[in-house]
Amino acid sequence: MRTKDGRWLDIEVNSSAIIKDGVVIGSRDIVRDITDRKRTEDALRASQNFLQTIIDTEPECVKLLDSDGSLLMMNHAGLAMIEAESLDQVRGASIYDLITPDCRDAFRKNVDDVFQGKGGTLEFDMVGLGGRCLRLETHAVPLRNESNEIIALLGVTRDITERKKLEEELIKAQKLESVGLLAGGIAHDFNNLLTAILGNISLAKNYLGTGDKGYARLVEAEKASLRAKDLTLQLLTFAKGGVPVKKTASIREVIKEAASFALRGSDVKCVFLIPDDLWPVEVDEGQISQVIHNLVINADQAMPAGGALRIRCENVGIAAKDALPLKAGKYVKISIEDRGIGICKEHFVKIFDPYFTTKQKGSGLGLATSYSIIKKHDGHIAVESEPGVGTTFHLYLPASAATSPARAVGEETLLSGTGRILIMDDEPRVSQVASDYLA
Repeated sequence: MRTKDGRWLDIEVNSSAIIKDGVVIGSRDIVRDITDRKRTEDALRASQNFLQTIIDTEPECVKLLDSDGSLLMMNHAGLAMIEAESLDQVRGASIYDLITPDCRDAFRKNVDDVFQGKGGTLEFDMVGLGGRCLRLETHAVPLRNESNEIIALLGVTRDITERKKLEEELIKAQKLESVGLLAGGIAHDFNNLLTAILGNISLAKNYLGTGDKGYARLVEAEKASLRAKDLTLQLLTFAKGGVPVKKTASIREVIKEAASFALRGSDVKCVFLIPDDLWPVEVDEGQISQVIHNLVINADQAMPAGGALRIRCENVGIAAKDALPLKAGKYVKISIEDRGIGICKEHFVKIFDPYFTTKQKGSGLGLATSYSIIKKHDGHIAVESEPGVGTTFHLYLPASAATSPARAVGEETLLSGTGRILIMDDEPRVSQVASDYLA
């Protein structure tokens, strides 16, 4: 209604008929000015829309749960997190159905605590409707009505999957560094002793004929000592002193030679998928060969019935926003994929730990050594596995801007001459053995 002075008012009219002798002769109208009420309602509606817009544009998941864990409300970020197309798809569904069994009891306790008036933060694993597994962190508080009664749980949840991966990588690196310091000192001293042992065994063999009874015993002792020497080399590799001697090289031949040698005599066949334009890398060829050898041996043992092992190489670019613990730049990615028994979940977080192994025969240093080598090359090693399906290791090595030199081909010649040789070593036993060899 418009007033005489030109103002518009919101009005509410309540009308009733005036009846005389059964005939309607008019109406009785009660007119009420509701302009202020309408403005208040409009302001409230705008405020609600504004609040809903804030919630829907919030990058973290915002949700409401009842005391049974049923979903009452969830914003767009939350729906995307659980891989739902709309709220109607999951409204009233139990949140417990999405949480992994090992985290379900802790989440249920968190909900019960909130409805008892307590807040809290909880980390848990969740599997979305599409099967994607995430590590989440939620902060939950009670939502109260005007009577101060708790009517729902208000939770803000964020995806911390990548953060947890980075934290695990840091823990692995710190763990290996600590063990490496200890292992390096032990391996150095042990290597000196082994050098003296192997040297004396070799000299003793020269004093005996091959038909002598003691000769065969010396051969067995030499074999055992050489196996111990391989163990000390692995210790030194992931110890602090095992710094790689890098040079620009093509990784193609290193991979093929190491994999072919590891599978010699095996029923597992290797399929190489290596492009011709693969970038050169700056690596210690011996150490990278050891990594490939370790991973291929593991793959071979995971496929006792034989099968095909695929080794794929590709050029990749890593950006700063990518969820990998690597500097931005160009990398060569090497994927070693088997179709073996896979790795169970409880072992997954331990596979790079020194001395952890599920094999009856094994030192537990293969993957720990490989991890350390790749880290010292400023690269990264990651693994994907599913029990009964197979395992894939991904190696990332920084690409080199230089061109890899061609491998020299030719016969080696021995140099001969006369003169004096000065032998120096801090271990007297090693100096003595070397002198006896040259005598």
